[in-house]
Amino acid sequence: MTAPITGAAGRLVLLADRLLTTGSRDGAVHVLEDAALAINPDGSIDTAGPRARYDPRETDTVLDCGDRTLLPGLIDAHVHFFGVDTLQVQRLFTDPEPYRVLRAARDARTLLESGFTAVRCLGSSVGPHLARAVSEGLVRGPRIVAAGQFICSTAGAWDDVGLPPAVVAGADMLADGEDACRAVVRRRIRAGAGVVKVGVSAGAIGDHFRSWADEPHAQQTTYSVAELRAVVDEAHRHQIKVSAHAIGDDAVRAAVRAGVDVVEHGHAITPETRELLAAAGVTVVPTLTHMYLMSAAAGSAHGLQPDLSEVADRHLDEQLKSFGDLLAAGVTLAVGSDLIGPPWAEMTFGTTELELMVRGGMTTGDALRAATVVNAHVLGIADQVGDLLPGMRADVVAVPGNPLVDIRALRDVDLVVKDGRVEKNAIR
Repeated sequence: MTAPITGAAGRLVLLADRLLTTGSRDGAVHVLEDAALAINPDGSIDTAGPRARYDPRETDTVLDCGDRTLLPGLIDAHVHFFGVDTLQVQRLFTDPEPYRVLRAARDARTLLESGFTAVRCLGSSVGPHLARAVSEGLVRGPRIVAAGQFICSTAGAWDDVGLPPAVVAGADMLADGEDACRAVVRRRIRAGAGVVKVGVSAGAIGDHFRSWADEPHAQQTTYSVAELRAVVDEAHRHQIKVSAHAIGDDAVRAAVRAGVDVVEHGHAITPETRELLAAAGVTVVPTLTHMYLMSAAAGSAHGLQPDLSEVADRHLDEQLKSFGDLLAAGVTLAVGSDLIGPPWAEMTFGTTELELMVRGGMTTGDALRAATVVNAHVLGIADQVGDLLPGMRADVVAVPGNPLVDIRALRDVDLVVKDGRVEKNAIR
């Protein structure tokens, strides 16, 4: 239930056994026992500290969260607001956008109520429209940094060769050559994009899952470095970051050489390329959850093609191996689930990504930092959110227990506050 802060001059004060800050200033996670967090009526954080130092005011509204941990609202750096049944993804090209944005609004609300107060939508023509509607308070959802439509080459990552060329061309995702790459970035910016998403790798034409390829190491690099540099240069001139869908050694190297800001997926690469990523300071979003869910759903009651299960298993094995190698190489890793919606990739599975990252060797503290302060930098909003410090926007969640002890505590979000407003309250 949505509830504004009571009283024009009143603060919302959250009390809890623990408060977790994510080290936006010193790089370390801190846990404060018996804590109080006071939120101003304008949605900014007033104070965060020991309950003993909390100075009550008559106009305060106090919510005692008990044996729970307060932590910054979670951030997912890679989702898709497709607004279609994900067993029929080709309907991206045929379903009308008004219908799709209404379905996507449902998914945005689900994400918010799962504890995600900010996300990047990395590819969907309705993403900027949904982002605008959320920012204007028309629908409930997380803060959204949206890429708008994908950008790829002809026969590239998202060019569905099973559809007539005119249908795909009508989606305005294809760009070939440096001039066309610059022009398509300008169209994305005109449409309200806050980030640019470009596809740098793809599988063979006959693959079951072309955007990822049926074999992780059998990737085709779909853009030249010169074309990618045109994308990056045009986006950066407008102060927009570029994220590259890149799997395989050649594709990831091309993306880094072109100057992209973030690599999505980034597995099936050599030690030398991992060193290149680390030296260039390029963040990688491993997106483990998508293949994890696809493996579970393929051939199950959800009805994905059984052949996709084998593809998903191969990628997930490579991703988990790559994750440990990237971690050891010192590459900055962000949290991105690559969720696309029901029925098999529900927006309720966002915290699965943190669980898989911990399984892959990351500490719980670093996983929480990746989902908060690191992702705030990826989204370009680290001056606003990602930590619980005075002056920052009050994006806060409360979970039972302590996620530093068991990351699975994030599965049960009892309280969601976004920009100082209570968006969900299941505390009894």
